[in-house]
Amino acid sequence: MRNTDAAKVDAYRRATTSNARPMTEAITLDPDILLSRSLRLPEPMFDALTALAAERGQPWSHIVRDWIAEGLAREAGGVDPIVELRQAALLVTDVARRLEQHAA
Repeated sequence: MRNTDAAKVDAYRRATTSNARPMTEAITLDPDILLSRSLRLPEPMFDALTALAAERGQPWSHIVRDWIAEGLAREAGGVDPIVELRQAALLVTDVARRLEQHAA
């Protein structure tokens, strides 16, 4: 780190920066921002979920997110086209994987 950088870091840590200004721009949140929340599951359930995720080749959080979206759409009386598209893609991927295993 250069001496000038070290001085800037030190000034920031001591809250003595001279260019601090209040923010005046409006803050807008992107609706596609993903929030992190804690989810408590029994260990056997989480093990089954991670095994399913490994089998599908995707993170377990994507599977849970899809399940939540499906449930919310079902409760709202509609079907989310993105959920339908992901389900179709998963089905095609799963069938392709099974065909590869069968051919081997």
